Amino acid sequence: TTDRAAWRGDSGAPIRIGISTCLLGEKVRFDGGHKRDAFVTVQLAPYVEYVPVCPEVEVGMGIPRETVHLTGDPDAPRMVGTKTGADHTAAMNAYAHRRVRELAAEDLCGYVLKKNSPSCGMERVRIHGEKGGAPSRAGRGLFAAALLEAFPLLPVEEEGRLNDPVLRENFIERVFAYRRWKDFLAERYSVGRLVAFH
Repeated sequence: TTDRAAWRGDSGAPIRIGISTCLLGEKVRFDGGHKRDAFVTVQLAPYVEYVPVCPEVEVGMGIPRETVHLTGDPDAPRMVGTKTGADHTAAMNAYAHRRVRELAAEDLCGYVLKKNSPSCGMERVRIHGEKGGAPSRAGRGLFAAALLEAFPLLPVEEEGRLNDPVLRENFIERVFAYRRWKDFLAERYSVGRLVAFH
């Protein structure tokens, strides 16, 4: 749709989407670069309000910074520097849990994460073995894990998957439905309103 009004819920509240900051073209990557995504910055941006988050910058790792990767147990990985071995796990986990609590007040209706990121990757993030074995693709970024645990019903996707037209349409539909559901819960319950929602 090109009707901007259609991108607001029944209450008139804007559709707010959390997003990895680098996808908006902000130079927050480890190398001082960005990963600007055309879909989120050109096609989707006029109709939503973004809440940008860069866990690695917000936790104090700086720009530029040493690259990090995940190691160890896929169910409880550690985030370590690839050259120095500096362990950022405790700081990132503490930050992630604090930040997702703050995001609860942002009235989010969706979230777009940066794929393959040790902080933001939603799935198939590389996990390196403790003793130099072949890495697996069984991981999830530390911030993404906290986000998905805190908001299990929130529509969440990675920017790479949004290149698939079917997955993109499904994500947008879930975002709309989530906005309408939040609007429904915000008002007095009635069977008629529930039927209208469905």
